[in-house]
Amino acid sequence: MNTTSPTKIPLSERAIVQRINRRLAKQQEKLLRLRGGRDSRWWNELGNHYVVDADDAIVIRTHVDIEALAKEFGVVRDYECLAEASAT
Repeated sequence: MNTTSPTKIPLSERAIVQRINRRLAKQQEKLLRLRGGRDSRWWNELGNHYVVDADDAIVIRTHVDIEALAKEFGVVRDYECLAEASAT
């Protein structure tokens, strides 16, 4: 009997963002990452990731959890997960 847990394949943040953006492109929207991270003056309003309307550059969603959004859109399979950021 196999009692080992299934191994999840780690995906980079960039790979997940690309998958989400392909899905959002159908709605003329785009997922962006805030430059400067927490040091940016816009971080409190936008978060690390945010969605804009590609035509009008209007912010549609703020503080986007890319892993949750990827699962909502179905662009990440059950055997895939977001890779942990390296400390280097």
